[in-house]
Amino acid sequence: MDNKNVKRKSNCIFESLLKECTHEKLNKDLSHEEIQEICDILFIGEINLEITNTENRFGDRVINKNIFKRDCECEEAIKYMYRLSDTRAGEISIAPMKGHEEVPEYSIFANILFLIIYEVTTTRVLNNSRFMDPQTGVPNLRAVKDKITSLVRNGDYSDYIIIYANIQNFKYLNDCGGVECGDTAIVAYTRKLVALAEEDEAIGRLGGDHFIICVKRRNQSKIMHALAGITVSDLPNTGDRNFVLSCWAGVMISDNKKLSFDERMQCAVDAYTMAKTRLKQRVVFYNDKFKAKLDWSRNVRELLGKSISKQEVYPVFQAKVNMKTGKLVGFEALSRWKYQGRIVSPSEYISILDNQGMIHNLDMYILMQTCECIKKWDDAGIDYPIISVNVSRKNLFIPNIEEIIHRITTTAGVEPSKLDIEITESATEDEFSRLLDFITKMRQYGYRISIDDFGVGYSSLSLLHTIDADVIKFDKSFADNICSSNKVEYIVESIVNYANKIGMTTIAEGVESKEQGKKLLDIGCECCQGFYYGEPLSFEEASEVIKKSIYKPILED
Repeated sequence: MDNKNVKRKSNCIFESLLKECTHEKLNKDLSHEEIQEICDILFIGEINLEITNTENRFGDRVINKNIFKRDCECEEAIKYMYRLSDTRAGEISIAPMKGHEEVPEYSIFANILFLIIYEVTTTRVLNNSRFMDPQTGVPNLRAVKDKITSLVRNGDYSDYIIIYANIQNFKYLNDCGGVECGDTAIVAYTRKLVALAEEDEAIGRLGGDHFIICVKRRNQSKIMHALAGITVSDLPNTGDRNFVLSCWAGVMISDNKKLSFDERMQCAVDAYTMAKTRLKQRVVFYNDKFKAKLDWSRNVRELLGKSISKQEVYPVFQAKVNMKTGKLVGFEALSRWKYQGRIVSPSEYISILDNQGMIHNLDMYILMQTCECIKKWDDAGIDYPIISVNVSRKNLFIPNIEEIIHRITTTAGVEPSKLDIEITESATEDEFSRLLDFITKMRQYGYRISIDDFGVGYSSLSLLHTIDADVIKFDKSFADNICSSNKVEYIVESIVNYANKIGMTTIAEGVESKEQGKKLLDIGCECCQGFYYGEPLSFEEASEVIKKSIYKPILED
């Protein structure tokens, strides 16, 4: 066939390829008869395709595919390179049959094939991206939901456990080895976790260090064991260290066949949130008991507000006693809430308000009520000891909090020197810096300062030489272990000795037995607060205790 006929016939087929061959058809059958025909006309022995996945998101970086191959000898292939926006997109290589050479139509043919196939391939990649996590290549939430939904009958998900999981303290890996270390770790962890899913299950990544897990009930113990710790190793910039990564997890298991996937997912999220922010438990299961806690948590702010307006929230006073002399040295004002005929434990609402950022309102209300009580003692001529009030460290970032506290106090007619501000030591460096500013300002106003729950925060040792506080209150955990742990005894003794030398008073919280009190006295801590000297008292009961000396030295009791 002469060149004119070749050109005429090949052009007709090129036009047909563009007009008649759908992307789907070419994609499914790249040996389409029209491709076969043009290869016959142009004496082509083999065609190969390479498409570069420049974003490297899904699977292999390079896609290689044989488009056409004839059972014959071929000349050396001619390569046609393609670029998009200065980036290599791929190539088409065409090998003529033995004894034939390249003709201009090869280039036209290569261009048409590459453009059509490249569009088909990238369209498929984009479609897949709707169901894949871009960093790790594993399923995302949409893919997990679609798969599980396709497996269940009549919308009944009751045979599945749905878990919302979040790796604990993942930031530590980034701090240890940088971003590269964190990225490598998340890929390794994710692939190990996803590999646990069986054919009728699905595990996906939601982004960051968060995961959605849908497994059959039969595999509950296996997946919970994995969430307790998966080891990742060979991470950049960390030497030969291995890291065991565990997760916070909210677990939803329910026999209720009417609950949808989305409803179950939300329950798992709620359980996870409660686990991490309020209960500080690694795993929380969503059940009827949990649901009651969740409903209470969601309503507590509104309920407490109504109770405050009804004067059902009020201060009570727990004694601080010198164990050596039996002298009352102070009271701590604590909140009490009477709701529907019962006294609500502070553990049922303090942490909730703190996590919701609403503890400020309660703190200021109790401060106002306490100031009213102090004013009554002043008016009655009662010689009362110093009274402590709690200020949550969340208050540190309330604008002008120092002025707010001072205005409440002075408006009530109470001298600042009559009040001791108890604030917990800070959990972060930013809070620590702000704490220093707060204490300096409050001392300038004339208030005493106590560091509450000392020994469990970010900056315990730093506080001793950087903060001008009056009192250190040891966290209850020290009293709990003072009789059973030599380490705790030595730590407390060292801090007491140092505090005494710099003029700070030490008070042990949570003292419940004579044995604990004696041990604390032996190492120099003379004052305590706890149930050993009684539960918190009402205003009237505290007034009577102030008038009468009812406490005894612990050695005489």
